[in-house]
Amino acid sequence: MTIRPAVETDASAIAAIAQTAYQGYIERIGKAPAPMQADYEQAVAAGDTHIAVVEAMIVGFVVIVDNDAGFLLDNVAVAPDCQGQGVGRALIGFAEHEARVRGHDHIVLYTNERMTENRALYARLGYTEVARIRQAGHLRIYMKKPLGAQGVHGVNLSP
Repeated sequence: MTIRPAVETDASAIAAIAQTAYQGYIERIGKAPAPMQADYEQAVAAGDTHIAVVEAMIVGFVVIVDNDAGFLLDNVAVAPDCQGQGVGRALIGFAEHEARVRGHDHIVLYTNERMTENRALYARLGYTEVARIRQAGHLRIYMKKPLGAQGVHGVNLSP
């Protein structure tokens, strides 16, 4: 697997992954999750969207935001037929690596309160809940992870 910055021509594949990866949550949440409505052309143009590629196929993506408020893992999604193969963990590891490289000592993410599988995964990866905030009609669970100096293993991080 290779993780590389997304380019303009990747935006439609990223949007398609978001649609299929989050589709199963519509009934549980009662509406489309926010990532299904995101503007991925804009996210790619902003420069902090990266994709996971296996055998020339985009299998997942991560959107990270580095600003004055800190380092946010804004979105991570994996194509449904590639879930359970470590792609999501690799993308989260990449985001954590980027946060360290950019001088942050922690990383923050959020997920919908009803995405219990995601919350459990993040907890297993060392994230702890720090806030519950209603935003854009969604109850979001914010989670935070302190970052040590460990690296990302088994992933080719291409420029």
